[in-house]
Amino acid sequence: MMRKKLKRFWLKKRKLNNEPFKIRIDSLDKLFSEIVRKRARGRCERCFKLKDRLECSHFFGRVKKSTRWDLENASGLCFWCHMHFHAFPMDHVEFFKKRLGEKRLLFLTLRANTPKKIDRTLKKIELQYELEKLEKEIEFENKIFGVKAK
Repeated sequence: MMRKKLKRFWLKKRKLNNEPFKIRIDSLDKLFSEIVRKRARGRCERCFKLKDRLECSHFFGRVKKSTRWDLENASGLCFWCHMHFHAFPMDHVEFFKKRLGEKRLLFLTLRANTPKKIDRTLKKIELQYELEKLEKEIEFENKIFGVKAK
């Protein structure tokens, strides 16, 4: 039942725009998405199911440059949970409120609504550092729990 509603929602949205659904993704988006997915450790952050493919879901859309590459603004979700949040935005708000807490969500909202020019070079360096740190953390966890790397 829920999947049919989600499917109708997206079909209706595409018809209204009368254009193919295409998102422009650059190198920073790819790097950011990789970090968010690795941070989720292959599990959807909403339903906690182990998934082969996770999507990087932004709370505030990528149009808001001040939070486009903010790690607090994104979560790794499976396709169905991602579509659920688009169809039911109040569930998305509640999810992020529970995940971040009201105070951090308020600060995220302030950052999202404050126009800011992003230094892309500096942001790339910051994200590369975060990725390296995350990879070391995953490697350490694999050593501790005896998981062999793929």
